[in-house]
Amino acid sequence: MATETSYSTGSGPHSYSVVVSDLNKDTFPDLIIANSAHDNVGISFGYEEGTFADKITYSTEIGSHPQYATVGDFNGDRQMDIAIDNTLNGSLTVIYGYGNGTFTNAEVHSMGIGSRPYFAVTGDFNNDNRLDLATVNEGTNIIGVFLSFAYATFKIGSSYSTGAFSWAVSVVVANFNNDHLLDFAVANQDADKVMVFLAYDNGSLREQTTFSILTSFHPYSIAAGDFNNDGASDIAIAFADADKVGICYGYGNGSFREQFIFSTGNNACSCFVAVGNFDNDSFLDVAVANFYASNVGIYIGSKNGTFIEQNALLT
Repeated sequence: MATETSYSTGSGPHSYSVVVSDLNKDTFPDLIIANSAHDNVGISFGYEEGTFADKITYSTEIGSHPQYATVGDFNGDRQMDIAIDNTLNGSLTVIYGYGNGTFTNAEVHSMGIGSRPYFAVTGDFNNDNRLDLATVNEGTNIIGVFLSFAYATFKIGSSYSTGAFSWAVSVVVANFNNDHLLDFAVANQDADKVMVFLAYDNGSLREQTTFSILTSFHPYSIAAGDFNNDGASDIAIAFADADKVGICYGYGNGSFREQFIFSTGNNACSCFVAVGNFDNDSFLDVAVANFYASNVGIYIGSKNGTFIEQNALLT
């Protein structure tokens, strides 16, 4: 088993999430950390041997409470930029990279106090070859879309309701109906539902299907991938209050069949799910962050979409 190395994020920063990307074009992965209590995003640059430098920080404004970051080339200069959703002041912060590890001053897009954007994603939603941004806002129960209409400039596009008192907390974009357009799937924690919105080629969305989760399972995090190798995108869901992960297999037309559910352990509080090929066998695997258990559960995927649990990694 690999040896763990810890790096400080400061005194009491409440580091909420981390994203990995090469920000300074040295081919080594860097870390982008949303520090909620300190109202900043921290960046630690990676070295060749797998270690990381002390972090530098960029402010997201006092009282912003950043939650999640997403990374992409938002202004078409072939450098990686960062977008961060700020829950407390209802805004989206974008900082543009120079390619050498430094960034511009923050560009802030307000969605209003009380909107509480909780999770951000990026993709080309209207097929103009520019990256757009979207957030799910738990305070107003909507998906908010920001379309790029000129490089380094975003405008607030349409918003889409996830239902009253739904508490939308996570969103993933993928092509769920095989039409080459990016669709949205949203986890609604309080409503115990997952909603799928299919895209038109102009970037607008239509609600396709809503499927209910067992009562009090409370879906908290959502990810997508083709787990059973049938060419259709599937959905993985972490259930924080049920200590479980669910897999919903897609038909390739925007609808899904019954969930396959497996346990993450008693009192685990599974709060985040991620997808990747962790064992280099060409099949997608699932990793689950368990808050109360202080570990990460690894589930190795197989060709038919079933999973084998591996030893959990202590955090």
